Amino acid sequence: MAEKLEPGCRRPIQKKRVPATGWTKAKRELFLATLAESCNVHKAAAAAGMTPSGVYQLRKRDAAFAALWAEALELGYERLETALLAHALTGVNAIDIGGAIEGRDSGGPDLVSAGAVQLAMSLLTKHRQSVDGKPVMQRGRRPTPAETDAALKKQLDALERRLRGSGRRP
Repeated sequence: MAEKLEPGCRRPIQKKRVPATGWTKAKRELFLATLAESCNVHKAAAAAGMTPSGVYQLRKRDAAFAALWAEALELGYERLETALLAHALTGVNAIDIGGAIEGRDSGGPDLVSAGAVQLAMSLLTKHRQSVDGKPVMQRGRRPTPAETDAALKKQLDALERRLRGSGRRP
């Protein structure tokens, strides 16, 4: 187990052990490599033996790690885009001779479900929008106070108009 130097409670600096459950250089590298390969944070976190929430916390507090994360995702999306292009070109231009596609060693053609292609296209679209600076809907994103104020004001104005139309006083 590794050790680090850290100040104690009202004591001078002391040696402490780094817990085995913490982030190590090897775990970071494994996470980033898996992320570049799969574009999947949960899968990459599991490969590194960490939790997704721990990964997001590390990204939030470590700017260098966040930059490496962005690079890994960019590589992953490039791989995904290349694979989809190859799939499209193979499907259009391939000649299936006896169950084998030219240039492949497999015994039969690659079978990729329409759902997998649709999912990959959706991921690429969202990635491209985020790179281009367009807003992308995110699950769990909290609205800003200005957004909530505007939404509430809009609803209150609509309620006031309805009450006036019915003859009731607001």
